[in-house]
Amino acid sequence: MGKLKKLLALILGLALIATLIMVPVSAAETPDALKLETIGVLKGTGGGVDAAYRASVPMRYQAAWLFLRLLGKEADAKAFTGTANFSDAATARTAAGNPLTAENKTMLAYLYANQTLGFQGYTDNTFRPFVEINAQMYYKIMLVALGYVENTDFTWNSVFDKAVEFGLTTVKPSNTGTFSIDQLAEATVNALQSNLKNGTKTLVEKLVEDDKSIDAAKAAQVELYEVEVPETTAAPTTTAAPTTTAAPTTAAPTTAAPTTKAPTTTTPANTSYPNAIIVASSTSTSEWKNKATYICINGELSTTLRSAIQAGNKTFLFAPGDYYIDGNDRHIYMGNNTTIAGATQIIQPANRQTVLYPDPTVMAVFKTRAVLASTAECNADQFGQIVVGGDGCRVIDIALAGYSILKIQNAGNATISRVLVHNYNGTYPNGSWCNMGYGRATGSIWVNQNCENIKIENCQIQFSSHHGFLIHSGSKSYIAKDITLTGVRALYSGCGQLRGQGTDIANAIAKLPETNGHGYYDWSVGFDLCEAQTIINVKATNCYAFESWKAGFYTEPAMTGGPITNLQLFGCRSDNAGQRAMLPGTTLKVGNNPAEDSGTTIFKEGEGANFYLQGGYFEDCVSVNALKTGWYVSTELRPDANGYDNEGRAHLVDCGDMGSPISLLTEMYDCPGVHTDRFFSLNAKEFAMWLFSGSDNQIRNTIILCSNKVNEPIKIGYMLRMQLRFSRDANNQRNTSTGGKYDVLRGSFTNSTITGTVYGLPAGIEMHEIVSGASFTGPITLTRNNTATVNTSDYVN
Repeated sequence: MGKLKKLLALILGLALIATLIMVPVSAAETPDALKLETIGVLKGTGGGVDAAYRASVPMRYQAAWLFLRLLGKEADAKAFTGTANFSDAATARTAAGNPLTAENKTMLAYLYANQTLGFQGYTDNTFRPFVEINAQMYYKIMLVALGYVENTDFTWNSVFDKAVEFGLTTVKPSNTGTFSIDQLAEATVNALQSNLKNGTKTLVEKLVEDDKSIDAAKAAQVELYEVEVPETTAAPTTTAAPTTTAAPTTAAPTTAAPTTKAPTTTTPANTSYPNAIIVASSTSTSEWKNKATYICINGELSTTLRSAIQAGNKTFLFAPGDYYIDGNDRHIYMGNNTTIAGATQIIQPANRQTVLYPDPTVMAVFKTRAVLASTAECNADQFGQIVVGGDGCRVIDIALAGYSILKIQNAGNATISRVLVHNYNGTYPNGSWCNMGYGRATGSIWVNQNCENIKIENCQIQFSSHHGFLIHSGSKSYIAKDITLTGVRALYSGCGQLRGQGTDIANAIAKLPETNGHGYYDWSVGFDLCEAQTIINVKATNCYAFESWKAGFYTEPAMTGGPITNLQLFGCRSDNAGQRAMLPGTTLKVGNNPAEDSGTTIFKEGEGANFYLQGGYFEDCVSVNALKTGWYVSTELRPDANGYDNEGRAHLVDCGDMGSPISLLTEMYDCPGVHTDRFFSLNAKEFAMWLFSGSDNQIRNTIILCSNKVNEPIKIGYMLRMQLRFSRDANNQRNTSTGGKYDVLRGSFTNSTITGTVYGLPAGIEMHEIVSGASFTGPITLTRNNTATVNTSDYVN
């Protein structure tokens, strides 16, 4: 073997010399993704491994191909002839509506038949090929490719620790940011150069020498295969293990409110803007001031600088420091093709619930001066905003603090990336919300009037005065079209401010003497995706809402909201909606006895739902622990909301809820065209589903895990009127009870279906109830299973 290696080394050495003559860029400078393309491990799409592909987020089926190549099993998978497959192999669709190719289906069939290899499906027999993966998922399969066995050599929770211990990386990865093909490539290159579990070879040596699935010359060309090279030839060096960059935002949240400052993770970014006009502040370092074109004395942007930004067609790079934008004469208005960028990247914390505080020593912070109590509303002179208008604008790596918002108004082709908006004074929970009132700052990142092709990526909105993210213009004649949100977080949206005047205030104080009426009229949400506005093609991917005042993800009811065409949510999650809207030290009580009306909820009326939506397409979206209901669906006047696959007006695929009183609720009006596939309800406190009425309600392959051992998990019919039933007003509670004002209402279902499995329900409890006076036309096929174990971490993690 040694002589063969030396002979091979000589041949490869000559090949390397020829390569270096032809290409004056060393392999160490070659991106890892292109190295993997050279050796055939990464193959890209129609454009190959180009910049667009490298920036994309890999999906499970793509990761599966890489896994098989690293095991030397790709050829076996392509030649496989078995027909048994995962249950969704034929039905899974991409975001564009495309199914799996025949080759990909064959590959899944191979994995289905060989699940001991270590790349498995879900417990419901699905594979979910188009679900985007995160760092933890990928490092797990890299460990398996090296020969390590899950639950023997490592566990799911120890993946990152073992990745360091076993030599996959020198820096512990994390689930934060977006996990791109480029980051996957870094992890793969490290795995190729890591020792197998048995310690005899590296993974790339096994693939070159044993499996013969990687060409030795190509591997040596990109310095992934170590050979003995004669002294006359420069020996290839092993690429150093790369520092792990931002990983996806999928870390499981904790319920405890963060009280400490999150570590600020920043990376120099000024090299991305070589022709930028540099702006510094009095609080910036001397290094930045010395090379700045503009220096903002005491944080004041000069009239000349503001005019230059509004004139457009320039890039402005802001050094770390404080920049004041309070008052009409300090607001920033961006002209066409203008970029405002911070000098360092703002990276979201690994834990999705962690608060990231604006830090002018490492961030460009656009802020206001006022510090008021939450009950005091700022005036026009205390309010600040950056307004993105015109065409082709970019806002990247900046923070807005205090009474400040980012407003996107009459804009096209705009990109908002890694922006932090923090509307809080002090450190939560010991400071105060920055109350900007209702009209002045309806949303902290606000899409307003006619906007098209707006991309909002990896932004963090914290403690918004009203809504976190918002699309709203006050008129249905305005159109927001092609709006995409990716990796956006809205934490603690809505400060619960008193609204109204005169008798409204008096009524609020009468209801809430404990807080002087504070919070009674508020209805803030994390993501208001359509209020008084027309929206067309709005898509949110991997977005997160935590402790929103009323709802996590929301669209205004059709009577007051605008038309919705093609609303899509993929991989979004909302936790604890409505839970913060409680009086301290109280718990929610629902009852008919006025003596039980303990005044536990602050708001007058509120959905208390993680997802309150009037139609659309929703996939892999998760609700956890809402105050009232996980999913609240009302589709009566939303016929075009689901333009993605046009299966029903609302289509929920692999979505569900854990721990809310009710997991899925349809109510208030006739609710036709609700379709669900594999909806899961895990330990709902009252009901897995409460369905009012409608035609074409297709509830298919439902998974219900019962913790409530008294109620039937599915209740059909009867006007719930959730807002009133959970109200602190005893009269409202009585109106929704037997003999009450709404007792005459029942539900009628036609052309509908309910199927699924109910786990953990005692034999004496029925699996569904059709209330007296209601009707259901169509099959209800539910299976009781009290022997199988449902692993909630398969659905919520």
